[in-house]
Amino acid sequence: MKAIPSTLRRSTRLNRARFIMTIPDQYSPHQQADAAMTPGASTFVNSRRQSSASRKPLGLHYGSIRRSWRGYLDKLAPFPWLQHVALEAASFFTKPEELEFNLPRNFHGKYTLGDKLGEGAFGQVYCVLPIKQEARGCELQLDLAVKIVPKSRVVSRKDYAALKQEGRMMVLLGGTLNVVHFFGAYEDDTNVYLVMERCVGGDASSRLSGEKELDLTANPKQEERAKMYMRDILHVVWQCHLLRILHRDLKLENFLFADTKDDSPLKLTDFGGAAFLDEGQFLHDVHGTPLYTAPEVLKHKYAFPSDLWSCGVILYRLLSGRFPFESGPLLDERIQHEEIDLESPPWTGISDEAKELVSQLLERDVTKRLTAEQALKHPWLAPSAPLSAEALTTASAAAKEATKGISGPALNGTLVQRLQLYRSLNSLQRAVLNEVTRLLPLALKQDALVLFSEVSRDGSERVGLEEFAAYVAAGGYRLTRGEAKGFLRNLDLDGNGLLSRDEFCAALLDWPQLQSQQADEFVECANQVFDMVDEDRDGLLTLEDVAELTPFQESGKHLHSFRNDLDRCFQYTDRSGRGCIDKDDFKHMLRIPAGAYAHFPRRIRF
Repeated sequence: MKAIPSTLRRSTRLNRARFIMTIPDQYSPHQQADAAMTPGASTFVNSRRQSSASRKPLGLHYGSIRRSWRGYLDKLAPFPWLQHVALEAASFFTKPEELEFNLPRNFHGKYTLGDKLGEGAFGQVYCVLPIKQEARGCELQLDLAVKIVPKSRVVSRKDYAALKQEGRMMVLLGGTLNVVHFFGAYEDDTNVYLVMERCVGGDASSRLSGEKELDLTANPKQEERAKMYMRDILHVVWQCHLLRILHRDLKLENFLFADTKDDSPLKLTDFGGAAFLDEGQFLHDVHGTPLYTAPEVLKHKYAFPSDLWSCGVILYRLLSGRFPFESGPLLDERIQHEEIDLESPPWTGISDEAKELVSQLLERDVTKRLTAEQALKHPWLAPSAPLSAEALTTASAAAKEATKGISGPALNGTLVQRLQLYRSLNSLQRAVLNEVTRLLPLALKQDALVLFSEVSRDGSERVGLEEFAAYVAAGGYRLTRGEAKGFLRNLDLDGNGLLSRDEFCAALLDWPQLQSQQADEFVECANQVFDMVDEDRDGLLTLEDVAELTPFQESGKHLHSFRNDLDRCFQYTDRSGRGCIDKDDFKHMLRIPAGAYAHFPRRIRF
C-alpha cells in the first residue's frame, strides 16, 4: 500500500465518497468486533478482550443489506471469500431506508430536538430534551445532545460496522467519567440517533486557541493546568487500552470540557475511527489527523503506542501553544526524522520534568515509549499521595458547611472511583454482586452502611436519587448533573427510582480489598449465590438459571433490556463456549484486581 500524502489524509470520519471493494488477506467472520450498542460483555477490570466472537458470522451485518437477500448470503457460508464479496456488494446496493441497526425506533416519542449545536461530515448535533422524565431521573435536569447520522451517509458495510462500533465502544467505556456519557441509540427509516451527555464547555482546542500566546514565566499556573488536563487524557487512554480499544484519533478537538469552569474535567468523544485490537496485533491503514500521527502509523504497522504519541503531541501543544512539527507537504518526513525542539521559548520556562515526559511520549522507538499507565506514574504527573488527615479535615469542614452536616470526601476520597468501577461492570456482574452484598456480614459493610445513614437522614430504607446526587455533588466531589445521572441509572438496579440499602452498598463496597483481605467470606457468599441459582444442583449454570438473578418483575419495563444484556454477558462469562458456566467461571467473572481504582480519576474538590 502506498503512503498517503499528509495533505490528503483526512480526520476520522465515515468513508462515504464511493463504494470500495475490500477483501482481507485472511477473511474470518470471527475477527469482526461485536458492534451491539447495548451494554453487554463490558467489564473494565479484566484484561481479556471484551468483544467475543460472534456465533452467527453474518448476524452483525445483516442490517446493512436488504432483508430479501439475506437467505442467499447464508447459502454462501461454505465459500467465505465469495460470501464476503457478495456481502459488500449487497450492502452497496441496499437503500438507506432498508438499513437496520436493530435499535429502538421511539426517539421522537422520548425526546424533542432543541437548538442546533454544530454540523460536520458525519451529520448534525442538536440539544435534546426528554419529553417525559422517568421517575428515577425527573428531578435531575440534564444537558443532553444527540448526534444525528443520516443513513444515506452509510454507503458500505464498513461504514455500517463503524457506526455501530462507535456506540458499542462508548458503552464499554461507560464506567469512566473521562468519556462523554452515552445514554442510548435509536433509529428510524432515515437516521441513526446517538443520545449522549452534552459538554457545554466546548472542545479543548477552541479554548486553547482563544487564549493569548503562552508565556510560562508570566503565567506559572499554565504548567499546572496542563498537568491537570493530561491526567484526564492519560486516564481515558489507559482505560481504552485496558479494553483493547485503540482510539486512533486523539487530539485536542476530540476532548470536550464538561462545563465552562476553569477546572472543568475533559471528556473524550468521537470513537468513529477506533478499533478493537488484540495483544500482538497490528493495524496497517493510515488513519487519524496528520499533525497528531505517530511515525509507525506512516509505516503502516502500529498498535497501542501510537495513541501515546498523540498524547505527546497534545502535551507539547498544551505547554507551548504550538505543534512539535510544522504542517505542510514535508510533514510526514518531519514526524519521522526531525528533532523535537524542547529548548526554544517558551520551553525555557517549563520544568525539566515536564520536558522529560514530552520526550518520553514523543519517542520514535515504540518499545521505549511510555504506556499510559507509566506516564501517569511519571514524577511530573505522579498521583497525589493518600489524603492526609489534615486534608480530609479541611475538605470535611467545607463539605459539612455545604451539606449541613454531611461529612466530607467519604471513603477516604475513593467514593467517585468506586462508583466508576462499579459502573464499568456488566449487568451480570452487578446483579451477582448485589446478591453477594445481601449475604455479607454487617461488619464487612460498615463503611458503606454508615455512608448510607448519612445520605438517608430520615432513617428510610431507601434514598431518592436526587438526594444521593446532592450528597455526592456537595460532599467534596466534582460531578456534573449529567455524570451524577449516569451513575444513578446504574445504581438503581430495579428501576423504581429509589436506591435500596443493598443497591447502595453493592456500588460502594471496596470489592478489591474485600476479595483480597476477606477472601474466605467473599468466596463463601459467592458460592451461596451460585448454589441459590443452581436449582438442579448439577454444578453448572445455564442462561435460564442466571436469568433468575434479574432484579425486575416479569412485568417490569426494564426486563427485556436486562435479559438482552444478560445473554451477551453470559457468553462472555462462558469461557469454554459450552453453553453453561461452572463455579470457576463464576468466580473468575467476579474477580476485581487490587489497584483497580487507580484506573479512574478521584474528582475531589478542595
